[in-house]
Amino acid sequence: MSDLSSSISAAAEEALSDQSKLEEHLAPLQYIRYGRDACLDYWAGLLNWSMWSYMAFADIRRRYRRTVIGPFWTTLSLAIFIVSMGLLFSMLWKTDIATFLPYFSSGFICWTFIATIITESCTTFTSVEGLIKQVALPYTTFAWLVVARNFLIFLHQVVIYLCIALIFHISFTLNTLLIIPGFILIFISASWLAILFGLLCARFRDSQQVISSLLQISMFVTPIFWPMSQLGSGFKSYILINGNPLYHYVSVIRQPLLGLAPSMITWVFVISMTVLGWVFTMLIMSKKNKQLIFWL
Repeated sequence: MSDLSSSISAAAEEALSDQSKLEEHLAPLQYIRYGRDACLDYWAGLLNWSMWSYMAFADIRRRYRRTVIGPFWTTLSLAIFIVSMGLLFSMLWKTDIATFLPYFSSGFICWTFIATIITESCTTFTSVEGLIKQVALPYTTFAWLVVARNFLIFLHQVVIYLCIALIFHISFTLNTLLIIPGFILIFISASWLAILFGLLCARFRDSQQVISSLLQISMFVTPIFWPMSQLGSGFKSYILINGNPLYHYVSVIRQPLLGLAPSMITWVFVISMTVLGWVFTMLIMSKKNKQLIFWL
């Protein structure tokens, strides 16, 4: 009887050992399955373009309902700011207004586009809390909504630069076409950023204030109000400029607008950030996707 008990316990221990080994082998497959679910949610949100594009148009119409010129109010106020600050800083830096104003206007419009996406990414999910709880939609639909809404506003604001370019005879070259891959990279980066910051700020609500504060500081250390030549060509200036991811994301749009090609380091930096950020966000989303509803 004792031999039978010992053999049964040995068999049970062996079965438990085999089960633990099997679980260890299947653990990576679990992450693959969760990662696949996150990717499916991402593409489902992207393919739901009719929904988030309609919501973007509706949101802009709601903001400027019963106004005379609608969203062009932001364009008008931004134009006044760009012209006044452009004249002031061109005198401070002792640069030709015909050179500085197109540089400043293109940079500031691109900065406004990117900074607004970052700011609104903090409320990607909290701003549509009621909709998420009532309607079954891919979470990434709301990330693409943030991107679409700010791109529509950018299209209104870029009119300012086009007018300045016509006045100062900024020629559009073949390099201007590089704005297309630049926008594609920014759209992808903005989509995963809206997901990542949306999850972060939904879980830790104070994160939004931290991100806003860092963004305000970043505006002054990024070559927007001042030309890069002001820092010289030393090693510290090289690190300060090329180590700034916001500078590269601004340059990938600003340089084509000026008829110039972004530098190779800018392309490498933006492509690397886009790919690595997307992969990292998909991993985070695969683990926290089911918990988001409880954070709202």
